[in-house]
Amino acid sequence: MHIEDVHEKTAQVLEFLALVTRFSQLTIQEEILRRLLEIPERSAVRLTEVLGPGPSRLVLMRDRKTRVIHPLIAEEMLRQFAAEGRWQVRLGELARDFIRTLADIAGSNSDDIIKLFQELFITRESVEENEYRRTFSELITVLGEPATRNLVLQELTIRCPNEPHFWNHLGRHYMYEMRSTVEAEQCLKRAIDRDPRNHVHHVTLGTVYRLEINRVLKDTLIPERRTPDEAVSAIRQLLERAGQCFEDARLLGPESEHGYIAEVQMITRVISRLRQLAKCRYSELIGRQSLAGDWCREMLPRADELLRQVKSLQAQGRTSQRTRLCEIKLKEILLDDEEAMIRSLQKLLHHPNVHRAPIRRILASQFQLSRGQTRDFKDLKVQQLRNIHELMEENLHEYPDHGPDIIRWLQAYRRLPEFDTMEAISRLGLWATREESLEAHYYLYILHLLRWKQGIAASAEFVKENIERCKALALTQRIRRPTSDEWLGREPEWCPLAHYTELGEWSYNASSKESFWSNPSPLAREKGLIKSPIKGPQAGTIALGPFDVFFIPGERIVAGRDEGKEVEFYLAFHHEGPKGWQVTLVEQ
Repeated sequence: MHIEDVHEKTAQVLEFLALVTRFSQLTIQEEILRRLLEIPERSAVRLTEVLGPGPSRLVLMRDRKTRVIHPLIAEEMLRQFAAEGRWQVRLGELARDFIRTLADIAGSNSDDIIKLFQELFITRESVEENEYRRTFSELITVLGEPATRNLVLQELTIRCPNEPHFWNHLGRHYMYEMRSTVEAEQCLKRAIDRDPRNHVHHVTLGTVYRLEINRVLKDTLIPERRTPDEAVSAIRQLLERAGQCFEDARLLGPESEHGYIAEVQMITRVISRLRQLAKCRYSELIGRQSLAGDWCREMLPRADELLRQVKSLQAQGRTSQRTRLCEIKLKEILLDDEEAMIRSLQKLLHHPNVHRAPIRRILASQFQLSRGQTRDFKDLKVQQLRNIHELMEENLHEYPDHGPDIIRWLQAYRRLPEFDTMEAISRLGLWATREESLEAHYYLYILHLLRWKQGIAASAEFVKENIERCKALALTQRIRRPTSDEWLGREPEWCPLAHYTELGEWSYNASSKESFWSNPSPLAREKGLIKSPIKGPQAGTIALGPFDVFFIPGERIVAGRDEGKEVEFYLAFHHEGPKGWQVTLVEQ
């Protein structure tokens, strides 16, 4: 195969090229290969001359970059260079030699070398369509023994000690394969030291603690038949560390699902283990006046709120498999003998020595999930809405600035005929005054705009002011919402809003060449005038009284022709301001 009896240096270069081609889409720069082959810097000798006529037929050189002509040929080259053709056994030694040699030649801070190492040893490809990603890169996965994989990843951190992702993956290997929490924690802390604002490292460190919690529960506490209270005492510090990591991850990467889902998984798994220790139903465990019962009652509403947030992030697209599995598990816990759960929680509310707020939150979830197993407020009966409203009223009397309670209170209250817009504005205004909350300003701008539409308020000042605060907070908090939580609805008359959960699935419509909700029937059509100028097919503005509504003209609304014309549209209340969807010209 053109590689028999080649010189030692030539063999090394060919093996390196084969490694890169077999396990990546990248190349090796000719300059590095010339240095490997000890060709003087200003020599006119061509690389092909040094490689020889046979090997030169196997490589592709373009723009001073080199690779083997095909991955299958690269794999065969690796096989022929290895003793007895056992190329996968030889791969670990070759990978370490590759890292050492290239780092020495090009320098450990070379962007090209870092990119090449990341592609080979770090990048993980998705497998099939089930959202599963390899735990490690293909090259690391092919290495036979965990110890060999660990040595290769260690070599990366030795030669490139300032690269945080190399420390991250070494930590992940200690966590998943070597089962060493101490070494995994050390590696992840080094990754965070080098890149403190990358949410991925914080999630991974939290996962280190989460897996250690699972190990302690499974391998120690359950076999020793400890009580649930003893278990919570044993893992409490780990739970707090993991929770802090996931919270940091959400602050740094608010659009990524991982900081949300990882904590929900941790909470539901621990509750499942505690139930196993208690040898009882979830309803009994959660209703107990004990250390474990207290912890479960505090954490369940937290998991519920995190799931609500991540579903909002994924609304205008496919809900991830992880999110769906978390929702199923949370429902399994909350709906386990729901009547017994409600009775025990209501009884606890009258006990003098319990924290009542989380109990009310779980009861509100119970009313929302009861029997129909829905999470949509639109399907609840008036009495269920009143129950939720009253529970949240009591919580807000104790904790007036608790955001999730305010949102749930508003979602129930606005659907009741006794809804008072000014009462809602007052409560949201106090929340916004005490805490710069994006959600507070979001709902303030919506309610003020509804008052303007109903002819109650003439001024647009409050609407515009809260829209600007929303934009500023979204920018500061690095939150880019892909969807609008609330839309202008047909009903109820006193607060005509439709939540995105009422609108079905977000999908592409081939006839209209647009993506939109599969069930737009709860939505109202609004009218406005197209403002001048239309900036092109991607950006236009509709005048809705004193407010600007952004829309995408597409092919149907044309610049230079349709300015000033009346249009109909669905009105979305986006966090960056009103947006128009399904915009059509009104026939004159």
